Amino acid sequence: MVELTAENYHNFIKDSPEMRQKMMQQIQYVTSKLAPLPFSVCVSDPLLEDTPIIGASKSFLALSGRDFREIIGKNCRLLLQGVPAEEISRSARKDSRNYCTTARLRNLASLPNMVLLQRNARKSGELFYNYIMLGALRGPGGRILVAGLQIDMGDKVEKITVADQAAAVDAHQENMRLVQKAVFGEMGPSSDSSAAYPGMAPAALPWADRAGVFDGAKELPLVAWPRSRAVMRNRGVTVLRRDGGELPRGATTMSLLPCKVHKDGSVSCAIRVEAVSPRWCTEIAEGAFLPFFGFTTQTPKDLDPDGLPEQIEFTGRCMCAGGKGEVFARAHDGNFKRKDPFANIPDSEIAKTKGSVAEDHAICVGDVMECIWRDGVVEIEVGGRSVMKVQDELIGKVPKDRPVHALFDCAFAVCQATLLGWSAMDEE
Repeated sequence: MVELTAENYHNFIKDSPEMRQKMMQQIQYVTSKLAPLPFSVCVSDPLLEDTPIIGASKSFLALSGRDFREIIGKNCRLLLQGVPAEEISRSARKDSRNYCTTARLRNLASLPNMVLLQRNARKSGELFYNYIMLGALRGPGGRILVAGLQIDMGDKVEKITVADQAAAVDAHQENMRLVQKAVFGEMGPSSDSSAAYPGMAPAALPWADRAGVFDGAKELPLVAWPRSRAVMRNRGVTVLRRDGGELPRGATTMSLLPCKVHKDGSVSCAIRVEAVSPRWCTEIAEGAFLPFFGFTTQTPKDLDPDGLPEQIEFTGRCMCAGGKGEVFARAHDGNFKRKDPFANIPDSEIAKTKGSVAEDHAICVGDVMECIWRDGVVEIEVGGRSVMKVQDELIGKVPKDRPVHALFDCAFAVCQATLLGWSAMDEE
């Protein structure tokens, strides 16, 4: 066990002696769990000022060239000491700060992992490129710690291939699970549920075993995967788009439960807008976009560990609508994977058409937005008023032989939303 003194932590623990004693115990505990792990990892506490490191593996000490007493109580930017200013990625620094800020939110159910490439330096001054994954460790009582995994990618960025990065992500994903288990245990439902619904928000997994009980619930859980920008709150029923002021899309989620089929054969899903981002316009007449809704016959169990694709319309066997009246349909099994981000997507992969959105509509907190799919028709209503309606053969018929799950991309002005239960939709 590492011997600690007041000098190790006095710079970030300024509370009572009892609090300092508890922090010493926490540092001892976390470090004892991390030290044996055969890869580089450090753990920080986002609730403490400047998110200080409170534990690390021996491999992290070797990577940084420092001993335990030199890292405890320090922010991870100590790895930037000695790096020329022009070689530091400002976007990576900003993303990491935003991640730690998000980790402080109350009622988090899931915070997706984030990967960053940053130029770092060892204590000796030797420079290297560090491929980092940040992840949220879930503890008792909703406690969140932030884990940082590191892989030395060498000193030449031009030698880092896409295959190298993919391999690093795969290794990080597995190691993040090992860190969670080492520090807090599994902190979730049975392994059977975890295997059936890979990547689901941990707090929502227990609902999978009791899905039929929640047909009448006021709110329903969403599914988010570790690589998306969807931050899950309130037992997994509320989605928050990470970096909502920076990026307009990328927080795609799926309903855990299949949609209710109405008497007329239609299906629908509805969300309540919990927050809007001032970064994005809210007035349709001034250029605002609706968030994207969708429906798919894929289930959470069907999807691979990567989960939902980067854009909602890439989802296999789906139909989705939103934006400025766009409608997309993909008939193929499996998600579309774009190799060239600048290439046009052929209609054979994703068919598309377009309608219009009511120009006098404005997106507001508290709005209840419902998307309804009828045979050949998709419509979005807000508070019972139609703001978008498109009729086209590519929309297709509502499947009668298999369940339909809802999709929702918390996009553009809508940066936080709650999926409403089917009975609550009827009431609205």
